[in-house]
Amino acid sequence: MVASTAVWDAFAGLLSYPGNNVERLRGEWCEHVVARFPTLRDQLTPLVELARERGEGECEELYTRTFDGNAERALELGWHLHGENYARGVLLVRLRTLLRDAQLDEGGELPDHVSNVLRLLGRVDETMAGALAEHVLVPGLDKLVERFTDTGNPYRAALVALRSALATDRETRAKS
Repeated sequence: MVASTAVWDAFAGLLSYPGNNVERLRGEWCEHVVARFPTLRDQLTPLVELARERGEGECEELYTRTFDGNAERALELGWHLHGENYARGVLLVRLRTLLRDAQLDEGGELPDHVSNVLRLLGRVDETMAGALAEHVLVPGLDKLVERFTDTGNPYRAALVALRSALATDRETRAKS
């Protein structure tokens, strides 16, 4: 991928459960993304401002309300692509193997969680990164955003920004 590991890790951080130092970290992550994709600043600013204005507790509450317990907005991309069937199981096994080979901890999430897939982008070879983007991230994000009707939610804006970054990255790779 043309974007750096730091950019994909920053997106992973922005779309992970908020924790300690959420305000500082979101600001740093946003800057990593904006350094590579300047046009995405406006889409990511609401998520950074939420942390600044409301603090860790409200960020955690919004994240939970937005993603947890809501299958239509789950961040497990395999669920959006395959539902709860055998194909998702195969994807989970393959992603778990890639995560292990890249020496990445899944954290408390399943291997198909958007943050885990993003962390892989900068740590696998170019061919695999392209396949992950084309066959998992982009189609999974398309379905997730399509089902995400709350247009004022800053997490939706971050997901749209990620789709845009992946498209720009793909175009840049195609030109080189």
